[in-house]
Amino acid sequence: RRGCPYRFCVGLRLKRHQTMLWVPGETNVGLFLVASGSVALFQSLPECNEERDPDGITMATWSRPVAIYRAGWFLNRRSLVDLPTEGFAVAYEDGDVLYWSQKSWAKMDRELPRMAESISKQAMKQMGHDIRRKGAEEHMSPKEVDRRFANMR
Repeated sequence: RRGCPYRFCVGLRLKRHQTMLWVPGETNVGLFLVASGSVALFQSLPECNEERDPDGITMATWSRPVAIYRAGWFLNRRSLVDLPTEGFAVAYEDGDVLYWSQKSWAKMDRELPRMAESISKQAMKQMGHDIRRKGAEEHMSPKEVDRRFANMR
């Protein structure tokens, strides 16, 4: 392969339960790649109270995430086909992500089309994995789902 996709993206730092990558329905959010830490996808955000944990983070009751993504996973894959975001993407652990804005992705697609195609294929494979996992969870008992989420941590 020729070229370097990193010249088209920026690194962003994640702070646990503080960094929000997107909210539902946004259309101007690009593609993310988790480099370290993790990002969780939630259907809703918690109600905050004024109590703070030892790190100074406002305590809140977080619902179970729909999914947790760790290093190597692409996020907001829907941006590759111009669809709006789904759910609330929130840092689940401190870490880093790489981010391609829609403008920088279009530039990479023009200058390094094979690289953009390769990244798109990997992102679509991951999307297929999520679809299969979601289908399997619909047939699991609540205890089985809880056990699977516990193993993801």
